[in-house]
Amino acid sequence: MASMYEEVYQRSMRDPEGFWAAAAEDIYWDRRWDKVFDDSRPPYYRWFTGGRLNTCFNALDLHIERGRGKQLALIYDSPVTGTVRAYTYEALRGEVAHTAGALRRHIEAGDIAGAAVDVFDLEPLRADHLFRRLPNFIGTPHVGYVTEGSYEVFYGETVENIRAWIDGWLIRMITTAQ
Repeated sequence: MASMYEEVYQRSMRDPEGFWAAAAEDIYWDRRWDKVFDDSRPPYYRWFTGGRLNTCFNALDLHIERGRGKQLALIYDSPVTGTVRAYTYEALRGEVAHTAGALRRHIEAGDIAGAAVDVFDLEPLRADHLFRRLPNFIGTPHVGYVTEGSYEVFYGETVENIRAWIDGWLIRMITTAQ
């Protein structure tokens, strides 16, 4: 007897378009896609062409609307610092709204253009890293302001490389994990 995983995997292999179309029905789309899989320009394949969704809404609000607001959404557990924090979907949305509110005030004042820098090193990340790290993924869609290319992740980069990126964007506000 095949496991549940094996059955799902086999179904995805037999009919990838049907499988992913069915999976996509479980999330909210602002505009439904025209085509599940566009293979008209190999090797540049595209999924769900014509569709539009809000990742922030699907990551948080949709779960709350479906009655999961009190359910745990994120557990931060650092064996290095001994810190354990748990967030429900409602609490997580509150933290995101707090970050988004700060971004909105600066955006409306003309101070920033929605930029974030992520610098990873060997130090343990803070529990609230998620709320500082993802303003373009979570925060800016919450305030209706999304930019492409204004978020960068640096791991092991030199200060000069990070400075060059920041100078190229004319950034006045930076959110970081440190």
